[in-house]
Amino acid sequence: MYIQRYMQHFPAAGEIVIFDRSWYNRAGVEYVMGFCSTEQHRKFLELCPVAEKYIVDGGIKLISIGWK
Repeated sequence: MYIQRYMQHFPAAGEIVIFDRSWYNRAGVEYVMGFCSTEQHRKFLELCPVAEKYIVDGGIKLISIGWK
């Protein structure tokens, strides 16, 4: 899964981890620039919400901040 490159950096109890927007590059930049296939893009959009739900259900708080 694409998200596995981030899992090793997830926080332990009492820690805070900040990821940049690259978490979603597969959904936008990589697809538009041709760095992933249509199938990889579709699969990411299908699996990302499911993976995020497992993360949240495991007790990690995900906060998305929209930058302008």
